Amino acid sequence: MTPTPRIDRNREVRAAFYTVRQVCVILQVDRKTVYKLIEADQLPGTTRVRGDYRIPRGSVDRLSV
Repeated sequence: MTPTPRIDRNREVRAAFYTVRQVCVILQVDRKTVYKLIEADQLPGTTRVRGDYRIPRGSVDRLSV
């Protein structure tokens, strides 16, 4: 029997992609600002999934530094 991998519940898990709402919280900006950043191509790699935007973690990290 293969042992079950242990999960460290204290470790922060970061998503590979964020929603617009999550980016608003991270950058502390309004939703309109995030949409303007997307339209201005300031968040490269942003894609739409079933009508919702998904923003890559790396794009957000570059803006939040």
